[in-house]
Amino acid sequence: MEPSVRRDLCQASIGVLVSMAPCFAQAISNEARHSTTRPGDALDLPTLVERCKTSVVTLTVNGSRDERVGQGTGFFVSPGRLVTNRHVVGSPNRAEIRLAGGQIVPIDALVADDEERDLVLLSATVSEVGAPALDIRPTIPRVGERIVVIGSPLGLEHTVSEGIVSSVREVPRIGEAI
Repeated sequence: MEPSVRRDLCQASIGVLVSMAPCFAQAISNEARHSTTRPGDALDLPTLVERCKTSVVTLTVNGSRDERVGQGTGFFVSPGRLVTNRHVVGSPNRAEIRLAGGQIVPIDALVADDEERDLVLLSATVSEVGAPALDIRPTIPRVGERIVVIGSPLGLEHTVSEGIVSSVREVPRIGEAI
């Protein structure tokens, strides 16, 4: 695997590990720096979600008879590059993403595969305007730090959950993980 692709996937791995895909800890930190709220005030979660949700996609995987064999969530880490869990993709005959605006886009290629971290980096032909990349935080957040997750559990697109990092552990061959 090329070093730049490996780096992209590793950076995305941090994002996924931060909040179990996709990660908005960086967005929360950025929002806090630019916020007019006083210390202790709650961030405007609806605004944060609105800013980030166009980067989040629902991934559908179809088998050889065009039947759905998998579904999950992914997020853009750079123009046309998105990360999802490896177990979602499996060995598809065809995979596609549904953008926040409802547009269906086929997955062009598997760019990188990290079996240990259960991650893949995929490519899809989309405009950066319609699917902007999330800022990926290069560090693991601290215990107690707020995180927000947007996903598609059971196909319920753009479901939002908020919580905190409850622990950071050392995982053999992977490093720090949440």
